[in-house]
Amino acid sequence: MLKEIPEEIQLAKGSPFEPFSSSFGISEESNRVMDYLTSGNYRYFEIDIDAGIHIVKVMYSATFWINNSEWVKERSFRYALSPAKYWQSYGTLDITINSTEFKKSYTTSLGSPSEQSSPTLAHWHFMSLPEEDIIISYTPEVSLFATIMIAIGPFGLGSLLLLIAIMLHGCVIKRYRRHDVTTRLPWVVIVGSLIIPLFVLISIIGFFPLIDICIGTEAGGHHGYTFLIILLYPVIALLYWLIMWFYDWMLRRKTKG
Repeated sequence: MLKEIPEEIQLAKGSPFEPFSSSFGISEESNRVMDYLTSGNYRYFEIDIDAGIHIVKVMYSATFWINNSEWVKERSFRYALSPAKYWQSYGTLDITINSTEFKKSYTTSLGSPSEQSSPTLAHWHFMSLPEEDIIISYTPEVSLFATIMIAIGPFGLGSLLLLIAIMLHGCVIKRYRRHDVTTRLPWVVIVGSLIIPLFVLISIIGFFPLIDICIGTEAGGHHGYTFLIILLYPVIALLYWLIMWFYDWMLRRKTKG
């Protein structure tokens, strides 16, 4: 029977868990989500056997991890190999994954299989420990529309919206200049330069939950402090006003000429 590591002895001096207590902590790699591992993530079993060659079969139901940091939730199963570094002896390592009942694509941290006897049966053979943990990950598929929305992203959608707004605003300014070429700074330039950047930034913030809705129940839903995007408003509004002011100046000059 698999047991949880007792809290009172997990790091105690002389404890059987002391040699690999360094496995409990924070591990960070570039371009990867930080994982916080505690002794509560590990299980152990005890067995009393004589010296010699034995086959020990351990079966248990694992609880999957959920990574919410991406657009679509990633589920993974993890098995710690690091405690094996402290065994008195260690031979080869053979890993077989049978996904016949799973019927979905998955990825592992083990690299390409040594042998792939069928699409659902993969085998790996190692002469030493390949890494600290075995990670088997699965990311569910989403609809084509959701995939397109993820690829474009909130800022891509915001850029498209801004482009459309600039074209419409430009048409309004051009129409205005057909009737008035004397006003140096018309109200259509000022009002549009104040409203359009604010509208686009608020829309970008709203695109995050909108894409989550397109994904459905498998959406990660964690995007950080997206409301801070609104702090860009003064800079964006100024740049937008300069662009539209220059466009209006060119129209006014051309109309007068």
